[in-house]
Amino acid sequence: MTLENIYYIGQTVAVLAILATLIALIIQMRNATRLASKTAIQDQLDKLERLPRALFETPGLADIYVRGVKDIEGLTDSERMIYLTFWRSSLRIWEGIYTQYLDGDIDPETWETYRKQLLGETLAPGAHEAWKRLRRFNTHSKRFLDLADGLREEAIALKAERMSDPKPKPDNEAET
Repeated sequence: MTLENIYYIGQTVAVLAILATLIALIIQMRNATRLASKTAIQDQLDKLERLPRALFETPGLADIYVRGVKDIEGLTDSERMIYLTFWRSSLRIWEGIYTQYLDGDIDPETWETYRKQLLGETLAPGAHEAWKRLRRFNTHSKRFLDLADGLREEAIALKAERMSDPKPKPDNEAET
């Protein structure tokens, strides 16, 4: 074997080592990106979990929230500001989750669960009024505004449907 052959073998081994290193780096980068995406999703879901907890951990907030959900006009100016700030924070989190869903980071089944939860929250009169007031500031993406408006229409239709359904009789009431 000549010195030239040894040189070419050495060059080939070096190229293969560089390629193996690049492939390893690409795999690491993909894994890191996937992990960062999962972390971002978990962060949004954790924020969503912390919202209701704040109602019980912040003195007076639960009372303001319960009264605000029923009638935002019945709140004092400062209470209304607290209620609207709570809703704005909530909507920011919902928008983040919706964006992650649209980006394909949250699967459709999981998103549907969260969509139903958001739909339920939009049924309250105070929530609807809060949305109308906050929507005027136009601080959300168009696609989230469209989602929220669509959910509100769906909530109104569901409420009308529930009101038109006959009420079921209690089990202990005998048929006559």
